[in-house]
Amino acid sequence: MADLPRLFASPNIPFSGPLARTTPQDFGAGVFHTIAQLADTALARQKPIDAAKASSEYDILMDDAINALPANADLNTWRDEIIQKDKDIRQTLGARYTDKDTQDVFNLHADRRFGENVRRVSGLQVQAAHGKQVADIETLRTMLSRRVAETDDPMEQDAARRIFQATINTASTPTMVAGRPVPPTLSPKQAEQEMTKFNVQALEEYATLVTRGNPQGIFTDDRIKNRLAPLGNARILEIESKARTEIQKEESRTDSITNKNKKLVYDAAYSAANFSKLDPVWLNDALAGNNPLVRPSEARTLKEVNEGSGDSGRLAAADAIWDEYTAGGRNFTALDRALAKLNRLSKELGAPNKWILKYKDELQSDRTTLENQGIARQANAIAADNRQISHLKTEYDAWVQSNPIVNSIMGNMAVHEKAQIESIYRKDGKQAAEKKLETFKRGITEKAQSTPDKMKKVKDF
Repeated sequence: MADLPRLFASPNIPFSGPLARTTPQDFGAGVFHTIAQLADTALARQKPIDAAKASSEYDILMDDAINALPANADLNTWRDEIIQKDKDIRQTLGARYTDKDTQDVFNLHADRRFGENVRRVSGLQVQAAHGKQVADIETLRTMLSRRVAETDDPMEQDAARRIFQATINTASTPTMVAGRPVPPTLSPKQAEQEMTKFNVQALEEYATLVTRGNPQGIFTDDRIKNRLAPLGNARILEIESKARTEIQKEESRTDSITNKNKKLVYDAAYSAANFSKLDPVWLNDALAGNNPLVRPSEARTLKEVNEGSGDSGRLAAADAIWDEYTAGGRNFTALDRALAKLNRLSKELGAPNKWILKYKDELQSDRTTLENQGIARQANAIAADNRQISHLKTEYDAWVQSNPIVNSIMGNMAVHEKAQIESIYRKDGKQAAEKKLETFKRGITEKAQSTPDKMKKVKDF
């Protein structure tokens, strides 16, 4: 076999020698070996990727499980719940990533994070337990401090304080949760502060009750003063200021009620005096200043009215309003104007006046008369309309019947057209209805004229 130079074996070094014969078997073995090497390399590169993915999924699922724990009110089950969750997640991911090396790396990561997660859950348990206990203390303090404020019985007050003290003692003592020690919610100093806060809140509740219910007692009742004394002078001055405000409000309410009662009594007396029916004994007591609701000056006015004097100007004003009303014609507009003027005059007087009442009664009588007249006119108008409509319908029937052929074929159309006549009359008036009747009559004539002679003979027969 001829030798061929092999210059590519090494740069610039010629090489001559026999060429080796390559068999198909040798070539196939080399290819498979190369593919195997590539597959091993790809697998080796994929293992850390899968391990990282499994570890990341584990962390996400465990974080979700831990964040969902507060929804479970039973704190004692949190630790067991998260341990079971760890087992479930490992089993799920282990079934997905089956390579042993990948599983070893993943389990190593999960083992390391498991301890961190358990400690994290334990901290959350303690935090939740403390938060619940603090909320319970707040609720109990509000309830028991109000109970202390609402009673004057020392035994009941002491019982409420002992209940709250026992709760504070529990909160300041270490406890066990799920078999593990938990530090106390309150330190000794915080426990002492809670009791001080309870006593102050009880006194503040008592101050609020007294300020609203017995503001005078804050200034006059030594028992109330002694009970509020622990709040200090500055706070007591603030409470006294609020008490004065409540006293002023109560006096204002009382004055308002008294003034309303005075007005009611005076108006009733004035009304009786208008008709000279005021009780002489009652009037003499008021004149002597013995009636707390009527001043002597008001009683003198009532005496003048009761005896028929002192009201001439007011009567003249009422007479003028009445004369203006009657002179202008008795109608609704004049009546409403006169009534408004009488009401204004009565308001200016500040008390009922018998002449104003008399004229208002007559105005009401006139209103009733005018309304009755209006009803009668309306009824008459309706009756007249009905007569006109009946007349138009009769005229329509007569016209139809004067055309026997048309009369025989009209049927329900005649009823419909008569209904139209009535509707138009009530909506648009007599002239419009008459115009519509003429239109119908022309239509009837046209129908009669368009009927074939043969049809006429049949109908005649």
